[in-house]
Parts: sequence; C-alpha cells; structure tokens
Amino acid sequence: MNVVQVISAIKAELPNAVIIPMDEDYAIPTRNWILGPFSRAIDANLSRLGLSGWRSSSWDCDKFVRLAWFTAAVIHARTAPESKQGYAIGWMIYMRENGDANPPSPHSINLAVLRASRLLYYEPQAKAEIRLQAPEKDSCTVVVI
Repeated sequence: MNVVQVISAIKAELPNAVIIPMDEDYAIPTRNWILGPFSRAIDANLSRLGLSGWRSSSWDCDKFVRLAWFTAAVIHARTAPESKQGYAIGWMIYMRENGDANPPSPHSINLAVLRASRLLYYEPQAKAEIRLQAPEKDSCTVVVI
C-alpha cells in the first residue's frame, strides 16, 4: 500500500489527526499476526527488559507504544531484509474517555492499517484490539506511521 493510500485510510477514521508518514510504501500486517506473534514478541521484549508492568509516567502508555512500534520494525527487518517497504503499524495520541465522572485524558495506543484500508486500534499494555468511541477518534492529534 502506498503512502497516499495509508494516509487516506487513516484520515477516513481520524479526520483531525496530523499524520506523519515515515515511509513511501507499506507492507500490510494481518489482525491475526498482530494479536498473536506480534503480541508475544512484545511480551518477550518487555520480559527481557524487566518492564512487564505499567509504572506511572516512568513506564506508561507512550513508552509501551514506542516499544511495540520498534518491535514491529525489528520483526519486519528480520523477516523481510530486502523489503523496500515500511510496516503499516504506527502509534497515535488521543483523549481517552474515562466515563461520565472523569474528564478525558491523554493516551497513546498503536494502530495498524489492514487490508481494505481498515484500521486496527491496539492497546500494547493489554496486547488487545480496542474500539475507540467517536469523540476519541475526533480527539486524535497525531499519528506516526
């Protein structure tokens, strides 16, 4: 998928985000790979680093997403060393809804562009796909992919 297609897929769901593409062409992951081997690789990296749990500010959401993003890049480089494509996995910042009693708060997660220009929102702390509410999508300020 080329960079214009990736940007278009992201803009369709996150219209207010500034999108920072890092490549001209992208290999597309599958949902099964993200929720299976990719999640296990993140766990393995966290275990090796002794950072399996969340720690307020010192090891929180933005650090988890960057480790997951780097993990995807390493896996792609090791499994497709001759590829001229990046991997369509990035990270984003948005305002997470916290229920009626609490105001929204800044949060970072990973996202992936899948086939048919679908987006998958991924919480690396839980190793799970998540669904974003419309106000959360509208609040996304930046996507790096």
